[in-house]
Amino acid sequence: MNLSKENTLILLCSRISMDSAIISEIKNLLNQQLDWDLIFTNAHQEKTLPLIYFNLSKLSLLHYIPSSIAAELSRISKGITGNNIFMYQELGKLLKLFTRSHLDIIVLKGASYIETLYKNISLRSMGDIDLLVKEENLELARELLLNNGYIQESGWNEHQQVDTHHLAHFIHQLNKTVVELHWTIGMYEQILPINMEEVWSRAQLISIDKNKMKILSPEDMILHQCSHLFIVHEGEFSLKNLCDISEIIKKYNLILNWDLIVDCSFHYKIAAIVYAALFLVKNIYHQKIPQQVIDKLETMSSTKQKGWLNNFITNDFIAQSRLHIKNPISRFLWFNGIKNKAKYILITLFPSNDLLIKRYSLYKNTKLVYLYYFVRPIQLLNRHGKSTLKLIINLPMKAYHRFI
Repeated sequence: MNLSKENTLILLCSRISMDSAIISEIKNLLNQQLDWDLIFTNAHQEKTLPLIYFNLSKLSLLHYIPSSIAAELSRISKGITGNNIFMYQELGKLLKLFTRSHLDIIVLKGASYIETLYKNISLRSMGDIDLLVKEENLELARELLLNNGYIQESGWNEHQQVDTHHLAHFIHQLNKTVVELHWTIGMYEQILPINMEEVWSRAQLISIDKNKMKILSPEDMILHQCSHLFIVHEGEFSLKNLCDISEIIKKYNLILNWDLIVDCSFHYKIAAIVYAALFLVKNIYHQKIPQQVIDKLETMSSTKQKGWLNNFITNDFIAQSRLHIKNPISRFLWFNGIKNKAKYILITLFPSNDLLIKRYSLYKNTKLVYLYYFVRPIQLLNRHGKSTLKLIINLPMKAYHRFI
């Protein structure tokens, strides 16, 4: 990897635990002249400021940081701690609410990772509460939130995007907590058909503050996080997301069913995506992943995808990620085959009635849904037209063909 010394420090500190060799390398870097403004800016972009502050504090190395930067890191860390405590209190109320209503939910991402992986409420920020609900229970779950202090964002205002995995945000009228109701851990089921019945059957029950909550199995955590990295955020990487995958592997290394991960990756047609994420985790965090797993998954990865990954690794990807254009066209790289790329365009522009109802907060059987077949293309053009044009103009034609 060709990282600057500032970005090397960010990478080394963006993990929960570290060995003596990493600690020695961190100390060596701190003895050099560093651009701390750049470190702060890039670490903020990578969403790893709390990890950097925690690790340098734990190693008694904060005196190397300029006092103004150290003070800001402390302020941000305390802010994240306070916000997460508040979010966990609200999560506890939601768990009780759903339990009383006999509605099954699985807690996703941040809230479950803090409890199982990070073991420290200060180390990972939570922007919202992500809950997975069985698709047939979505309307009941929606009504439950609406009847208990939440309002739902307008689909037009809130979701000028192409996501196909959760309803428009719910916001508590008093405390402003944001909740997302998901019905799948993937996206574009017509292209990447994740079997949610299997996912639900593998869910695990844990305790949190005297409340019971379901979380994904370790294998499904990996599948979910890999899909989230490439499809949900369209290649908008942050070290925080890669760190999540790395820590899942480290935490559950002795019990991970790698055969199940491989089988599901092929069955759900996300093998190339899972390979890409594991490739990055292996090369960036040097996480131990069985070679046979990498070899099997690699067979479904295209030359374009592998070229993109190698280019990403060999360049200063932390600095480069500031230049990424968040645009739905970025997903083209991760849909193999012309047929799937065409499906993606059609699904994006003209989703099913059911999906339009979910995404635009409409009620079932409403005739209003047909209006959105005219509204949606205009909406997408309004949101992504300029960035798409910018991407096409700035990307050489040879590189553009290589990308898509």
